[in-house]
Amino acid sequence: MKTGNFNIYFCKVISKFVTNSRNFIAIIIIGIIPICLLSNVRPAHKLYALTLEQKIHLLPTDSTKKDSVKVKKKPKDPIPQKSENFYKTIKKDLYKHKMTKMLYKTLFRIKHSDTTNLQKEKEAKDKNPYLLYHGKVIRNIHIQRMEVFGTDIRDTTKVPDHGFLKTANSLHVKTEKNIIRHNLLFREGMLLDASEIKHNERVIRSLRFIKDARIYVVPSDSNEYFVDLIVVTKDVYPISFGVSARGVDEFKFALNHINILGFGHEMDNEFQFNKIEEQEFGYDGAYRIPNIRGTFVTGEVRYANTVTEDFTGIRFFRNFITPDIKNAGGIEISTQRLRQIKQLNDTTFVRFNTKVELQDLWLGRSYRSFYDPPVIHVKERLRLVVAGRVSRKHYVTRPVVTADTNKTYRNTTLFLASVGLSHRSYFKDRLIFAFGRTEDVPLGYLSELTGGYESGEFFDRWYSGIRVSKGGYFRNHGYLNGAIEIGGFIKQRRFDQGVLSGRLLFFNHLYQLGNSQLRLFINLRYLLGIRRFDDELVSIGLRRFEDVFLSINDRNGIRGLESSRLIGQQKFVINTETVLFTPFNIIGFQLALAVFADLGWINPNDVAPFSGGFYQGYGVGFRFRNDNLAFNTFQIRIGFYPGEPIDADGFAVDFGSIPRLNLNDFDVRSPSILEFN
Repeated sequence: MKTGNFNIYFCKVISKFVTNSRNFIAIIIIGIIPICLLSNVRPAHKLYALTLEQKIHLLPTDSTKKDSVKVKKKPKDPIPQKSENFYKTIKKDLYKHKMTKMLYKTLFRIKHSDTTNLQKEKEAKDKNPYLLYHGKVIRNIHIQRMEVFGTDIRDTTKVPDHGFLKTANSLHVKTEKNIIRHNLLFREGMLLDASEIKHNERVIRSLRFIKDARIYVVPSDSNEYFVDLIVVTKDVYPISFGVSARGVDEFKFALNHINILGFGHEMDNEFQFNKIEEQEFGYDGAYRIPNIRGTFVTGEVRYANTVTEDFTGIRFFRNFITPDIKNAGGIEISTQRLRQIKQLNDTTFVRFNTKVELQDLWLGRSYRSFYDPPVIHVKERLRLVVAGRVSRKHYVTRPVVTADTNKTYRNTTLFLASVGLSHRSYFKDRLIFAFGRTEDVPLGYLSELTGGYESGEFFDRWYSGIRVSKGGYFRNHGYLNGAIEIGGFIKQRRFDQGVLSGRLLFFNHLYQLGNSQLRLFINLRYLLGIRRFDDELVSIGLRRFEDVFLSINDRNGIRGLESSRLIGQQKFVINTETVLFTPFNIIGFQLALAVFADLGWINPNDVAPFSGGFYQGYGVGFRFRNDNLAFNTFQIRIGFYPGEPIDADGFAVDFGSIPRLNLNDFDVRSPSILEFN
């Protein structure tokens, strides 16, 4: 039976079941509809990338009316017959009863959409619209900055028409043009590189103070060898605050500014209150200057004095933000004091402090690989990257350390080197982790080998590790991103403090559901510790003490479950989430409904992954976000945890902000040891 026919048959069976059951509404909303829609409904969104078939109309760049760039889109075609038959089948079954008929009208709405199949859509995403102008001379570069409120990067002729929006825009300081120019990879007089221009859009969008960006190429009327570039950017309102609480006795308040005076400087401030701890008040803050004077070097100073740590540090770093960046590196100097807790048994905890000084330096170089595609097929190019790192840790304050006791706190100097083969490209999408802004989804693969030597107290040892990852579209079903990593020290010819890690992330295409849009996420993770130290443990839930001995704590396991018992040296976690992006707008904040189900196994490392230690969590979250503001997504989450540990609650309600998330990229960074967390 074909996949499509099977899904239609499956939906028929389910629809007949729900018409004969009075408890069908929750089943449909939480589980059935995402599965039915996975293979039968067309994607609901169009791409916004400029294609060669679209036309650009220009006005003078200093026009005080509408923006000078306008993109005309092609008309849409009717929906395919197969999807229409699917809707008719479900409609026939659900129209048998008054209540199910009303539910159908609420959830489904047949719309006319593009007949282009998913394969053609993927090809459009991969297509580089700048290839036609590759090798031409860049004559002029114009910077156009749009207002924060009442404008649309996809329709630059739109202007704010409400007095309130105009007033709000007047309170915002636009990003300085020189700051935008510093983030350009090209200058006047250079030859246009199609791959570089495409990457540069993504680089600008990755800035925290930029909501979206587009780069348009305008051919010269007088000389066919020259082109002009128009860089259109739209800021986000840079001031934000957030609140996170676990109760009236413990909460955090954040106040951030990500574009001070339009110069792109960032300041993060978090104020903490914890009445049940000896230190009730805490502060964690950082000042950051991205891309100092166009060098793509970021500088950061951080200071913290909280319940769990004191930290003072400074660092400068430059990553391989595009395949064309040849040199990268970083340096960090910091001092950290941790107020830690060692768990002796299920009920006994010992508090102690550690203070460590860190000096870290790494350098990397990118080379064009042995294969260089022809210019006519220029895309993101394959790169060979080599890097080296030296990292020194010196403990000023620590527990008693011997060759067999508290080995984690040894003074060490680590020398690492890595070589990686990276191929990466990106396509533009939306409604993945954001609520409407353009998101750059990575395609490609990475293979990386890491080796090194650790010189430390009591003993020395070698290190070896390998990482392989790949991501892209999986046929017509959606996006798949996976990785396998293994690494560890070699001592006496066997692994020491080794880690085996695997992860797999899937999300389907965006589907239309009435006036809303839906996306399904599935995230699988496996982690195994190999000959770890006795006090090294991982977790699948929130732990009451955030720093238990080694501070190894996974907050992405069973979401919202809080317990000190969810620890071991092997874990397997399945996270599923269905997100419904609704059309509801509350004073500019879009509403999304997220239904989640989490399954987790936590065990010792000498037993089978599914032999015991099974926990689960289910719930729903209400998320609010305004992409024009620098605020993180705000969430109210309700969770239910059947079979929870004895020191945990079976029901939890919490609220707080969700940091901006990104997909794992395929770039090589600082050589590092595979972390056990």
